[in-house]
Amino acid sequence: MKKFSSIIFLIVLGLGLQACSFRSTQLDLLMRALDDSSDEIPAEDLAWTLLWSGDTYTLYPVFSNDGTVANFVNTEGTIVIAFDSEFWQVLAVQGLLPDEQNIQISQNGSSWEFVDENGTVSTHRCEEFDSVLQAGNRIWTQDCTEASGADYMNEKRVNPDNEIVLMRFMVHPDYPMITLTPDRLTF
Repeated sequence: MKKFSSIIFLIVLGLGLQACSFRSTQLDLLMRALDDSSDEIPAEDLAWTLLWSGDTYTLYPVFSNDGTVANFVNTEGTIVIAFDSEFWQVLAVQGLLPDEQNIQISQNGSSWEFVDENGTVSTHRCEEFDSVLQAGNRIWTQDCTEASGADYMNEKRVNPDNEIVLMRFMVHPDYPMITLTPDRLTF
């Protein structure tokens, strides 16, 4: 009977230790992609394409501690798109705009303020995001008006598997909108 109790104790102990381990599937995915010794998930599978002003850039997601995407960066770390994954909103852009101009975007009610190193660039009025279902995809749009009175629309598209397939945002009133699309849907 004592041998049987010892075996049960070891099984329970093993299961208990296993339950205490930390596991993040998105972190595991990213670590495997960056680990040169593993060819299970190439880094290209995590890549997103940034289209801006006729140029194409490859960016990679950077995950926060809770496993959500916090930023998109290029391999050199010179372009950073800060991203609020809770509201799917671009909050800052570094290294993309001419003259090394960085931009912060903040919301105060329906007003969106675009700020660079010299202060406020522009304040825009934006409605809440609204969505429609089109061919199985959920399309979220946000109608906005620049200080000059010109209208534009921020957009997010989500496929039937609830994966983001496109994000298009105004990041500076004097430049074209950015478009982010995943190269492959892996997570």
